[in-house]
Amino acid sequence: MRAIRAAGVWDGQTWIDDGAALVEADQVTAIVPSHAIPRGVAVEDLGPDTVFSRGFIDLQVNGGGGVLFNDDPSVAALEAIAAAHRATGTIGLMATLITDSADKIAAAFAAVAQRPPAILGLHLEGPHLNAKRAGAHRADLVRLAAEADLGWLDLVPSAGHVMMTLAPECVPPGFIARVVAAGVRVLAGHSEATPAELTAARVEGLSGVTHLFNAMPPMSARAPGLAGAALLDPAITCSIIADRLHVADEMLALAYRLKGVERLMLVSDAMPTIGSTMTDFLLAGRAVHRDCDRLLTAEGTLAGAHLDMAGAVRGMIEACRIPPSAALQMATSTPARWLGIADTARSSVADWVTVKLTSTAG
Repeated sequence: MRAIRAAGVWDGQTWIDDGAALVEADQVTAIVPSHAIPRGVAVEDLGPDTVFSRGFIDLQVNGGGGVLFNDDPSVAALEAIAAAHRATGTIGLMATLITDSADKIAAAFAAVAQRPPAILGLHLEGPHLNAKRAGAHRADLVRLAAEADLGWLDLVPSAGHVMMTLAPECVPPGFIARVVAAGVRVLAGHSEATPAELTAARVEGLSGVTHLFNAMPPMSARAPGLAGAALLDPAITCSIIADRLHVADEMLALAYRLKGVERLMLVSDAMPTIGSTMTDFLLAGRAVHRDCDRLLTAEGTLAGAHLDMAGAVRGMIEACRIPPSAALQMATSTPARWLGIADTARSSVADWVTVKLTSTAG
């Protein structure tokens, strides 16, 4: 047996200040306060301002390691993306394909069917979005839902977990119910759905909202919009980008207060710049430039994020002044539970991550 001691330890359910993970045969078997470490056990001390946590689950990853999944929907690309994010603590991710052609969707399913273990499945962000809220998606590929767009449902069983982000106001009645019945988890995003339209979608099985506040109308006194409706609906789980660029600190705090750790999950929306030195790439045919941690099109539109999940955890802690355990839950057990991943009491120490609570950026 050995012990890994840190300022805090999080196993996905329990937080212990000044704690330790006990490891036997490369399995974490228990977490205990540091004073309860058995005598004679070798101790690795991670030092102050560092936590030891179960690895992250990221439900929205566009790329990494210099690879964009839309450009290269292949097994090799998935391996490169998974490796880039594993280096920053993400042990499971949803490969995300933004709005594209039917052929590209089919290619993405074919790649994910042969996925490496860290790839949990496929997240289709589009193509059935509101063109007025397309953001960095190609407007010419955004389209209303039609029967011809459902051929991919037959591919769902081979892809592990499947998510689809759509605009509820841009699909016909019954569409969401059919997709959900095929085993797909549906979220609202890139949308101008009214509260009534969100409620109707939820009745059909929609259960989430993608990157809350972004690509949707702002809340106002007489029009709460998609964001306001999602915040107030206890059945909706929201993802949010906590890079402190996509969402103001005050809005991060508002989402945390209204949704709590059980209904708010952190996502990176990461682009190929993570795990690489690239500063320029093409997204849906549009040039994107990295300016510090901002990824911007020539028009100044944010195009995904240069963010990993450890950075999202730090961003949430700093913006909302919340305990590390709360931010870690939103990056681990909450997305895992929403996606339907079963937890296990014992876990490989390789699936744990060391997280600095403060940024080392200069």
